[in-house]
Amino acid sequence: VTTALTTVSAEPGAFAVKTGSLESVLQKIKLSLRQPMPRAPAILIADCSASDTDLAELLLRRGLPTAEIRVANDAIAFAEALAAQTPQIAIVAPRLTWAPSDKLIALLRRHDARTRVVLFGHEADILEQGL
Repeated sequence: VTTALTTVSAEPGAFAVKTGSLESVLQKIKLSLRQPMPRAPAILIADCSASDTDLAELLLRRGLPTAEIRVANDAIAFAEALAAQTPQIAIVAPRLTWAPSDKLIALLRRHDARTRVVLFGHEADILEQGL
């Protein structure tokens, strides 16, 4: 399965688009977390598909066993997760039934500009959403 991975860096307007598998996404996340950290990485997964979030969480827990992973399948769960802990990485689906992805990314940036955002989904969805 080929997916699109769009990484939005902490610098305003800077981003890189790459194509790869879910395993390659995990490798990119691991590489971005190589800096010394005082605690386990906090990761937030925002997607409206429970099966997609279950799979992503399973792979992240396998590859990053100390990570603190929160899953948001709706706006309430997203707000609760964001209030509980600022994520170092947010994995966001390009199509959400409960919020526009671009607005969600803007909210994450206002909350903490250091949060790394990864858009994970089908390449056509990412391009169609203009993300």
